[in-house]
Amino acid sequence: MIETTNATDLISFITRDIELNAIFYGNRRLARKLLETGRRVDFVGLDGSGPAPTKLVPDGVEWRALGAPRVRQQVKRLAKYYRMRRPAVVLASGFNEGLACVAASWLVRRPPRIVVRVH
Repeated sequence: MIETTNATDLISFITRDIELNAIFYGNRRLARKLLETGRRVDFVGLDGSGPAPTKLVPDGVEWRALGAPRVRQQVKRLAKYYRMRRPAVVLASGFNEGLACVAASWLVRRPPRIVVRVH
């Protein structure tokens, strides 16, 4: 049996940084479609430390910069993010980002479903 997410569930897109254009633009298109269905969407940049360029982030999407360039920092900060925001699904773009997302999920009681996309 396949479980479905509620329309109000949070979907998180995890990337190294918002400046990765090809990955970001694909995520942005998908985020717009998710917003149209009533879901909440976060973009999370692991390396990013500053505010997101407002022209790149679609309206209704929250940008979060974790400021964690090293994997060890990323795992701890992602676990904290999971506890605070409780995403239903995490879409990780990249192999290292996927590893950090999976490792962080082991540190929380209610881990999100994780999808890792490697291009």
